[in-house]
Amino acid sequence: MGLMKDVKGHLVKTQAERAMKEGRQIFVCRFDPGMTAKHNASGSISGVAEMIESVEGAGWKLDRFIEAPEHAFTGLFRR
Repeated sequence: MGLMKDVKGHLVKTQAERAMKEGRQIFVCRFDPGMTAKHNASGSISGVAEMIESVEGAGWKLDRFIEAPEHAFTGLFRR
């Protein structure tokens, strides 16, 4: 993983772990691939898979994934 992907992955994992410790049943996270992603093209979205893996590594399971404005994505996770 690149440096930015590492930082983003660590940040969302920390937030997911905190929500888990607080006893939350749902965790919602915005994933913004940044300007490096080529939009309107098929293929991998830089860093998003890694961030989802980080959240799931904290004990959450991706339930819904939707595209949000400005080429960002929102993931709804459940315990």
